[in-house]
Amino acid sequence: AFESRRLPVDSQGPFLDGSLLAALESVREQLSERGLMAGLPAPRTIVSVLGYVGMGNFGDEYILATVDRRLRELIRGCSIVAVGENPLHTLRERGIYSITLQDKRVLDRVLAASSAALVIAGLLFDQGIRWSIGKAELASSIPHTDIAGIAAYVELAYMNDARPVLYGIGAGPLDVADGRSLVRLMGRLGALFLTRDEATAELIRACRVRNEQVISLADCAFLGSASDTSFVDEWFASEGIDPASRRVVAVSLREYENAPGDFAERVAAAISRVQAAHRDVVFAACILDSSDRALAERIGELLPAQAVLRIFDAGERIEPVVDFLSRCSAGLSMRYHASLLLGSFCKPCVGLGYLPKVVSLYEDLGQADTLLSMNADTAEIIAALESVLAFDAQRAFALTNRVSELRKKSGESESILLDAIASIAPAKRGEIPEELFLNCVANDIAEKDRLRAQIARERRSVEEARARCAEVERERDAARGEVEEYAHSYSYRVGSTLLTLPRKLREALSKGAKGPKES
Repeated sequence: AFESRRLPVDSQGPFLDGSLLAALESVREQLSERGLMAGLPAPRTIVSVLGYVGMGNFGDEYILATVDRRLRELIRGCSIVAVGENPLHTLRERGIYSITLQDKRVLDRVLAASSAALVIAGLLFDQGIRWSIGKAELASSIPHTDIAGIAAYVELAYMNDARPVLYGIGAGPLDVADGRSLVRLMGRLGALFLTRDEATAELIRACRVRNEQVISLADCAFLGSASDTSFVDEWFASEGIDPASRRVVAVSLREYENAPGDFAERVAAAISRVQAAHRDVVFAACILDSSDRALAERIGELLPAQAVLRIFDAGERIEPVVDFLSRCSAGLSMRYHASLLLGSFCKPCVGLGYLPKVVSLYEDLGQADTLLSMNADTAEIIAALESVLAFDAQRAFALTNRVSELRKKSGESESILLDAIASIAPAKRGEIPEELFLNCVANDIAEKDRLRAQIARERRSVEEARARCAEVERERDAARGEVEEYAHSYSYRVGSTLLTLPRKLREALSKGAKGPKES
């Protein structure tokens, strides 16, 4: 909203045109003062943010949205540029301009204008990374945001005087030698590691990064908040659930290689037993990634008739998921960010520790006693859920103290980040070239439009070919019908008889003529 002052507009007379121009200039001044006019020499601070974004992964998208909101609130005229996997998705779904690591020329220009170069979420994991070529990837064109890609980004940031900050990051297991070397290189380039847990900090220090560059704090997600959304209200109404009288347990599970073969059966049996014992409890699968839906549906199919697993799926939208988890009473979760958000809202949760990062989170939240191994049987899952449901109020109270400490640590991490930005921002404030924000997305949109036009042409060609085939088939069927009709007609039978008798007569005469000659 603009400042509450009257715009200089006369309502009538010959001065109206001049007054309108003055009013527009007044609006321009107000926007400029707030740093809201792109391309003007108003105070602006650009922060680039590298993450696995643009692929619809809820956790990474939530962190990006949180960082964007917080920086815009706390730094006058601040804008972020995302460095991710799918720029069009980030622009469309998050409203944030984005580029990729592959576009080195534009990335160089972005970092030249940036006061800080952030790396967010859990990108320093080398477990399961199969495309990395190690240190050699620094000079390659591979666009993936793995450790080598992050190191190349940090290196380019260093050369552009943009402070590299790995903000609220997780890491592990860092058991690849090249990965450790690249982490050490980032440290030598002055990168600041603000980790989300002590286990990550220890791993980075073990790569021989200086202690003063590694600070163990907490995930920046603890600075997030929830707001009521109509999507969740409508979902509760459509499912016939009254949140005031029912306890909703959020279920967030995923397919993973260390899950036992009968994992779905174990979970289904546990849900069925607990739901039978607690008629006020509703289990709802909260879909954080589209790949999770198949597992949720399979568990639902395994439930007996009297039990049900509802499915909450908000698609690409972040706010409804956050709102939904904030309204739940408890959870059963593998997904790190489902457990994280439930914990941040002081909702007790039964966890399945499929990765070390989940174990660290539950320890930080003081919920280690409700964390199960992936091999937990049905009885163990039931016991953990019963414990959470029986003492949910007590657990929520205990969580409040832990979350308060973690939120304070998140605030400290944010303060350090703001100081790092402020130390460089004055030298980089000012006019930002408009083309900086138009280059990649404009090209991508043009390419997308070209592909759409090509697809449309090909579809028309296919449809025309199908239409021609259908017409030929109709003509063929009509011809067959005419032939069949003629074959069964009286005239055809008479004509066939008349043609058959002379032919048989000729055959008989021919045989008779041959007989005496052969004897």
